[in-house]
Amino acid sequence: MQREILVLENVLSADELAVVERTLRGARFVDGAVSAAGPARQQKRVLQLDRAADGQREIGELIVRALLRHPTLQVAVLPKAARHPTINRYEPGMYYGRHLDAPLMAGAVSTRADLSATVFLNDPASYEGGELAVHGGASPFEFKGRAGDAVIYSADTVHEVKPVKSGVRLVAVTWIQSMIRGATERRILFDLSGALDELERQGADGETLLRLRATHNSLLRLWAEP
Repeated sequence: MQREILVLENVLSADELAVVERTLRGARFVDGAVSAAGPARQQKRVLQLDRAADGQREIGELIVRALLRHPTLQVAVLPKAARHPTINRYEPGMYYGRHLDAPLMAGAVSTRADLSATVFLNDPASYEGGELAVHGGASPFEFKGRAGDAVIYSADTVHEVKPVKSGVRLVAVTWIQSMIRGATERRILFDLSGALDELERQGADGETLLRLRATHNSLLRLWAEP
């Protein structure tokens, strides 16, 4: 199975990261295993920001706004909805073993989880281990992002967080429902949009661009579920 992975840089600005750091300082974290279902609960050793904690809603809304305004995410994902994120804290010895995310997430508004998103909230040099490993290819894709970066990956892929050996790993995790249900269709639209932008920068013939734009728009109308 081909992996669908998108790395986004500078999702959170320095000012937004400062707000997150200030709010999380001294915040209350609870056992994160209670939010997992089925076999995943046995694989989950992590702390999560208490849902009732002061500032939890503020941080979650800040992170979702930052994700949804990112221009590459808008083109590649075509988001319809995003869940309020969980804020995860991994201390030494903590990990999240190989697991799958739930395909449907209940709440005030139910969400189909097409894509998972991890937003990194602290400097990767401040902790050892804790790599996000996304499986599905010949070898796992392993990633530790800079503070403010994000990685987006298909929610139907097996993934894990490797054990943290020292320091503290802080991330926000959320799930996105796309207007385009299929990963293949999302990739086609993303690639076509990028090619069109490049042809436009190169000054390609206007009539040719118009025809290609019409093709892109027709595919969008065919596949989109707004």
